[in-house]
Amino acid sequence: MRYYTGNAVDLDTTVLRTNDLATLAAVNAMNQKARESSGKRGKAPAVYENSKQFAASAQAGEIARHAASDLLARFAADFGLTKADVLRRAVDHTNLKHIPVARSNADRGKHPLWRYRNAGQDSFHANVPHLDDVIGALLKAPLHAARVYIRIHVLFGSDPEELDRRLDAFYTDCIADACFNQKWRAVEDFERSMSHEGRIVGVLERLQKENQRDFFRIMDDDDDECTREREHMWALACGRSGRDSAGRIRAVTRADVDAWVADPAAVI
Repeated sequence: MRYYTGNAVDLDTTVLRTNDLATLAAVNAMNQKARESSGKRGKAPAVYENSKQFAASAQAGEIARHAASDLLARFAADFGLTKADVLRRAVDHTNLKHIPVARSNADRGKHPLWRYRNAGQDSFHANVPHLDDVIGALLKAPLHAARVYIRIHVLFGSDPEELDRRLDAFYTDCIADACFNQKWRAVEDFERSMSHEGRIVGVLERLQKENQRDFFRIMDDDDDECTREREHMWALACGRSGRDSAGRIRAVTRADVDAWVADPAAVI
């Protein structure tokens, strides 16, 4: 893959994001129901106070193993891998007892299943490709990147200074030097942000991107309600204006910030 893309890439599939609040809520709801029906609270599954507690639990590991095992076994069967191939490619679905923690590109992709921890992310990955990402990066990304490039020239071609600024952002954020799995998402996110030009959602997205380092530090030590992220975003957005979903130009409100932090795809 380095030959075709210029990068050494990890073609993996995320099987569990423990820092995802929707996942935590679903697991807790399932565990709470099991506790109520069992009548033996001491032996029933735990209800986790936060995503860090869930990520460190045996249950998170079991969920990841169950999801990864099927993907790994199916990949080996679909491509007719021999036992030697399975071991060489590190896709052995019977070898999932130990889940190593990866912290950089140097130690990812070397085990059938691993856990990845970084600022704002705690996830488990199976060492087989996610075909949606592969199709996106190889087939969709070139077409959509070209479409974005043309749109930038159509919208801002009459203003050379603004055009230069937009093209700089295009090459930095859209044609991103990211891992293979993120290449299509980078194009997709950039195209989506352009559709929000002048909208409140676009204002919030731009503020987050301009202050990305601050948000990384905040999210790494935030609570499950994202309190610090909400407060920091409100401090940045207070006094700014944008176009809402009804087309009205108005000030950004705290409710807008709360809705966007809870769900970046929210209609505001």
